[in-house]
Amino acid sequence: MVFTHAPNSWFEFMFGPTLWDWQFFNSAIGYKSFFILIATGLWVGSVSIDLGVNRSVVLILLSVVPLLLLKPWISVWIGALPLLAFATNLIIDRWRRRRTLPTEVIVLLILIMLGPFYLVLPWVLSLTHPDWDGVRVLLYSMTGIRTVLYCYDWQICKKNMSLSSSIIYFLFPAHYLVNPSWVIAPKPSDLVIAEPDWDLASMVKGLVWLLISILIAMTKLDNSLVRGIATCAFILFIAEFLTACYRRFGLQFRFSAVNRPWLATSFSDFWNRFLRHTVQFAKCIFVLPIRRRLRPIISNKLLLYGLSVALGLALMDIPLHYLGVYSWESLGQSPFQPVWWYLILMAMLAYDWIVSTLPKSLQHSPAMRWINRSVILLVVLSTY
Repeated sequence: MVFTHAPNSWFEFMFGPTLWDWQFFNSAIGYKSFFILIATGLWVGSVSIDLGVNRSVVLILLSVVPLLLLKPWISVWIGALPLLAFATNLIIDRWRRRRTLPTEVIVLLILIMLGPFYLVLPWVLSLTHPDWDGVRVLLYSMTGIRTVLYCYDWQICKKNMSLSSSIIYFLFPAHYLVNPSWVIAPKPSDLVIAEPDWDLASMVKGLVWLLISILIAMTKLDNSLVRGIATCAFILFIAEFLTACYRRFGLQFRFSAVNRPWLATSFSDFWNRFLRHTVQFAKCIFVLPIRRRLRPIISNKLLLYGLSVALGLALMDIPLHYLGVYSWESLGQSPFQPVWWYLILMAMLAYDWIVSTLPKSLQHSPAMRWINRSVILLVVLSTY
């Protein structure tokens, strides 16, 4: 259904431009066949766990097998990440035993060790070989947020990972089906080992969202609101699908990826409900560090929060979009897209501030709640 009826823009949006192009494979195997093979592997792996095969062994095998279908240099590039990330944090740990290292120095060491392979090299290659630009977007979309959260958990939160759990975290087989890590990218510490089980609730909800998105796409109505509804429904399908996949292999999230975003009463509340792992990433990496530095200067909590979000996203999130999220071709067509998204988010923040200045009785009235929900959904669906 997805391959037959979904618009091509969804594949560019969800799986990266030219993601499963011929250049990623050893043979002429098509991307549809690749998806089917991965899905079959997930099913066989889940049955194997039910039959008593060790869960970690199954997951590691399922993580490695897809790499064999890709071209060797792509396989090595993707497959080496968990090994290099594990080794990098292990080395930094040994240095920290000998001397106290400030957070800034730790970040610098991680960039020095991992940056040349997973930040500088893809960027340089995409400039010298434009036809490899899809590789850059693929690498960043699959591993970018996960790499940052992995190092954050290890070095800041002191949650060390084993080599096997590192491989599973970076190369969980379902990631090959849905690559943008901003859809679901929990911190390693937010993954809880549980009994492998069928998450029927997530499966049913995911199927419903898929049907809604496909049916809307099949109507051929072409306006921003309709496209936004179909795209957001497709994102909700992906979130529920990945949640079910994780649960089937004995991995459970500490908090759900989405939490009924249509019930949000403010834009901040909406983003805390929708793509919740992405919001957690933004808070941990962008907002909270700046907030800690502004707190001695600014006493007003609302102003402190607003400036932390505005500065954090301006200084870090906009450059990241230019470096790793958009292809050079799409940036050539819409060079200000990351800035446009930033301005929309700032407008959302301003709307929340305006509502917060209203009398409390009016803010919490049923009428105001429904006005807020209507505005939120209309803005998000029209601009996504």
